[in-house]
Parts: sequence; structure tokens; C-alpha cells
Amino acid sequence: MKKLLSNTGYIVKSRTITLALTTLCLVLLLPATATGKTTQDYQPSAGKLDANAGRSKELYVEPDFRFDTFKSMTVDISVVDLNGQPVSGAIALISNIPEDVLDLYDQRLEQKVLIGIVRSDEHGRVYQALELSSSVKRVLLELKIQSENNKVIIELDDTQYISHFFQVE
Repeated sequence: MKKLLSNTGYIVKSRTITLALTTLCLVLLLPATATGKTTQDYQPSAGKLDANAGRSKELYVEPDFRFDTFKSMTVDISVVDLNGQPVSGAIALISNIPEDVLDLYDQRLEQKVLIGIVRSDEHGRVYQALELSSSVKRVLLELKIQSENNKVIIELDDTQYISHFFQVE
């Protein structure tokens, strides 16, 4: 297998020649994307956005899509009376309400879904972590105290914090 190359004066193994030829063929036959010269476009075709996916390879997911189905929120509520004294033991209901409800007198508030019940401590404070569905966009806080100011609608944003100060009669 070992042969002298008559014109060069070097001894070359056939294995070395085979490796060199294989490497040369691979380099010449590789597509441009494998060498990093072009970038791949991962945006779906317009037709796939409007059609139902028949296979998993036809699915399109928005770039900001998250797999989380819940979000963690911190609830921070203070309850004081007209004299500024803390109201301990005040019970507050936290409910999910339809996203387009903006008014406390809207009839659609009847569609509320209870998320949780919290109670104020001896300092009139509620400070608690709460897990909500990611679909919750607006909540209703209701104090179970007879007062004019015992309800409030709070829109949830990306701050992951629900905070309100109640002053009750």
C-alpha cells in the first residue's frame, strides 16, 4: 500500500490520501448554511398563519409565547379606619372579573370568580404571595366590611404586584 510518488520524492500513505480526499469532498459539498455564511429565516409563511396545523412541524408559536400557565403575584393590602387606626381581622375577597369590566356598578361583576380569601393582621396589613392563572387580567378586591370604600377593581400588569389602601368607616 505504501508507494513512492515518483515526481515529488515524498512517501505518502494511502490512508493519508483517503483522508485528504474525503475532507476536500466534504468541504466542497457542504451547503452554505453549514459554514455559517447565511442565516436561517424562522418566520412562518403567511399561509401557515391562517391554516390549521395538521402536523407538529406545521405549528407556529409567537416569539413571546410562554409555557407558564400561572403567574405569581404579591398581594399587599392595608386597611385602616377613619382615624387612621389599623383594622385587624378584616376579610378581603380577591376575584377574577371579565377583562372589559371597568366600573364597580357593571352588571358583569356578577360573573366574578373567587381566587382567594385573605385576612388582615393586627397591623391592618395583608402581605401574601398568590398564584393566579396567566389569563387573569383584572381582579376585584372586596372587603367584607360595611363601608362606601370596600371594593376596588385592579388591572394586573407585568409588575406582579397587587396593592391597595382601604380606609373604611
